Amino acid sequence: MRYLWLIFLLPLYGLFGQPFPAALILEASKFAGHGIWHPDWPLDLPPDSFTSDSDDWVSITVGFGENSFQLRRNGEDITEFPWFFEGRMVQLSLNYFPKNLNTVSYLRMITFDNLDTIEILEYSLDYPSLLRIYREGIYYFVLMDRGTGFIKESWFDQEGYFLENYEYSFRPGDGAERIRSFNNSSGIMEGRRDFDSRFLITSISGLEGDFSLHYNGNSLPVYWQRQPLGMEKMNYSFQWDARELLVRLSTSDEDIRDFRYEYSFDNRGNWIERREIIMVPNSGLLLQYMGSTVRRFLEYSTNE
Repeated sequence: MRYLWLIFLLPLYGLFGQPFPAALILEASKFAGHGIWHPDWPLDLPPDSFTSDSDDWVSITVGFGENSFQLRRNGEDITEFPWFFEGRMVQLSLNYFPKNLNTVSYLRMITFDNLDTIEILEYSLDYPSLLRIYREGIYYFVLMDRGTGFIKESWFDQEGYFLENYEYSFRPGDGAERIRSFNNSSGIMEGRRDFDSRFLITSISGLEGDFSLHYNGNSLPVYWQRQPLGMEKMNYSFQWDARELLVRLSTSDEDIRDFRYEYSFDNRGNWIERREIIMVPNSGLLLQYMGSTVRRFLEYSTNE
C-alpha cells in the first residue's frame, strides 16, 4: 500500500498520439460486465466494485476520493465501463448500430473519456475489419484481419503511410477466444495474459508490469500478486464472508499488517459504502487507523 501513491504520479501522457493494441479494447468491450475487474487495476478499485446481487441493475457507479467510474447497461448491451489503459483508468462509452428484431448488437463506436474515438467502419464475419481512430485531432485507419487463432492489426496514418502492426494469438474454439499474447511489428512480445477453465483472467504481464491472481470456487480472488513496472513485488490475500463481502485484505507490506472493512447497504442488500480500517503493527500491538472509503451508487430498472 505504501507504493499506491506512485500509481497516480505516473506521467499522465495523453491517451492518444501513438498506436496502441486496439484489439484489446475491442475484446474488453465484448466481455465488459461484472467480470471487468483485472489484476492490473489500481488497489483503490476492489474486485467487487462492479458486482450486484440484483439482476435488474442499470448502472453501478464507484467513487473514491475525487475519482469515479461507472458500469452501465441498456438491456443486454454494456454502454459504459472503466478500463485500465496506458497507465491509468479511463471511462469507455459504447455506441451500437441500430439492430433489427432477433439480431445481435454490433458495436459502432468506442469513446475514451468523452474525447477520442474508435469508430468501426466495416465488419467481416462478425468481427471489425476496418477502424477509424481519432486521437488528439488526427485520424488513423486500422485494418483488422482475424483468422483461426490469430488477429493481425495494421495501423496507417490519414495519408496511408504504415505506422505499426500488432499480431495477437488466441485459443480458437474454447468458447471465449480470449487474447493470450500479442507482439508489435518488431516481433517484441508486448503482453501476455492467461485464463483458467472459467475464462477468468489469472495473469497479465507486459509493459505495465506483472500481475497474477488465484480464485476460489465462487470465482472470487483469494491470492493476488502485483508488481507494477519499477516497483516492489507485493502479495495480497482476500478473505470473503458467506455473503461474498470482502472482510479482510492481508498484505506482505512490512508497514501494514492488513485491512478490515465495514459496510453500509441499500434496500436491495448491495453495499453502497465500504470503510477501510488499517491494522498497523506497533510495539507488539495492532493499532487501528481509518483508511479510505469507497462509495457506490446503484441504479435499478425496477423499484421495490
